[in-house]
Amino acid sequence: MTADTCPECGSAMEEGFIPDMSYGQVLQLGWQRGAPEIPTLFGMKMKNNVKFKPEQTLKISASRCTECGFLKLYAREPDGSREERG
Repeated sequence: MTADTCPECGSAMEEGFIPDMSYGQVLQLGWQRGAPEIPTLFGMKMKNNVKFKPEQTLKISASRCTECGFLKLYAREPDGSREERG
Protein backbone atom coordinates (compact mmCIF):
# COMPACT_ATOMS: atom_id res chain seq x y z
CA MET A 1 0.00 0.00 0.00
CA THR A 2 1.32 3.42 -0.80
CA ALA A 3 0.77 6.57 1.21
CA ASP A 4 -1.65 9.03 -0.37
CA THR A 5 -3.58 12.14 0.55
CA CYS A 6 -6.75 12.28 2.62
CA PRO A 7 -9.97 12.59 0.55
CA GLU A 8 -11.52 14.65 3.39
CA CYS A 9 -8.89 17.33 4.10
CA GLY A 10 -5.97 16.71 1.69
CA SER A 11 -3.38 15.98 4.41
CA ALA A 12 -0.93 13.05 4.41
CA MET A 13 -2.12 9.51 5.16
CA GLU A 14 -0.06 7.01 7.18
CA GLU A 15 -0.17 3.21 6.82
CA GLY A 16 -1.35 0.91 9.60
CA PHE A 17 -3.73 -1.92 10.52
CA ILE A 18 -6.62 -2.61 12.90
CA PRO A 19 -5.72 -5.13 15.62
CA ASP A 20 -8.30 -7.79 16.47
CA MET A 21 -7.85 -8.50 20.16
CA SER A 22 -8.78 -12.13 20.68
CA TYR A 23 -8.39 -14.65 23.48
CA GLY A 24 -4.78 -14.17 24.63
CA GLN A 25 -3.53 -12.96 21.25
CA VAL A 26 -3.69 -10.02 18.86
CA LEU A 27 -4.50 -10.71 15.19
CA GLN A 28 -4.87 -8.59 12.07
CA LEU A 29 -8.51 -7.86 11.23
CA GLY A 30 -9.86 -9.76 8.20
CA TRP A 31 -12.57 -9.47 5.55
CA GLN A 32 -14.65 -12.24 3.98
CA ARG A 33 -16.86 -12.05 0.88
CA GLY A 34 -20.61 -12.53 1.30
CA ALA A 35 -23.10 -12.26 4.14
CA PRO A 36 -22.30 -13.95 7.45
CA GLU A 37 -23.77 -17.44 7.87
CA ILE A 38 -24.98 -18.57 11.29
CA PRO A 39 -23.91 -22.17 12.02
CA THR A 40 -26.41 -24.67 13.38
CA LEU A 41 -26.01 -27.53 15.82
CA PHE A 42 -28.74 -30.19 15.67
CA GLY A 43 -30.98 -27.69 13.85
CA MET A 44 -30.57 -24.89 16.41
CA LYS A 45 -28.84 -21.63 15.52
CA MET A 46 -25.71 -20.92 17.56
CA LYS A 47 -25.87 -17.36 18.95
CA ASN A 48 -22.91 -14.96 18.66
CA ASN A 49 -21.16 -17.15 16.09
CA VAL A 50 -20.61 -17.13 12.32
CA LYS A 51 -19.10 -19.63 9.90
CA PHE A 52 -15.48 -18.78 9.15
CA LYS A 53 -13.51 -19.78 6.03
CA PRO A 54 -9.85 -18.89 6.71
CA GLU A 55 -8.74 -19.74 3.16
CA GLN A 56 -11.14 -17.06 1.83
CA THR A 57 -10.15 -14.31 4.29
CA LEU A 58 -8.21 -11.21 3.25
CA LYS A 59 -6.25 -9.24 5.84
CA ILE A 60 -7.38 -5.64 6.27
CA SER A 61 -4.83 -2.84 6.20
CA ALA A 62 -5.61 0.82 6.65
CA SER A 63 -4.46 4.36 6.00
CA ARG A 64 -5.15 7.10 8.57
CA CYS A 65 -5.07 10.84 8.00
CA THR A 66 -2.45 12.49 10.19
CA GLU A 67 -4.59 15.64 10.45
CA CYS A 68 -8.31 14.74 10.72
CA GLY A 69 -8.11 11.00 11.57
CA PHE A 70 -10.10 9.79 8.52
CA LEU A 71 -9.62 6.02 7.97
CA LYS A 72 -9.42 4.29 4.59
CA LEU A 73 -9.54 0.45 4.68
CA TYR A 74 -8.06 -2.02 2.18
CA ALA A 75 -8.72 -5.76 1.76
CA ARG A 76 -6.28 -6.57 -1.02
CA GLU A 77 -5.16 -9.93 -2.35
CA PRO A 78 -1.95 -11.24 -0.67
CA ASP A 79 0.10 -10.29 -3.75
CA GLY A 80 -1.20 -6.69 -3.53
CA SER A 81 -3.42 -6.98 -6.62
CA ARG A 82 -6.98 -5.67 -6.79
CA GLU A 83 -8.39 -8.65 -8.71
CA GLU A 84 -11.16 -10.74 -7.20
CA ARG A 85 -10.63 -14.38 -6.36
CA GLY A 86 -12.16 -16.83 -8.79
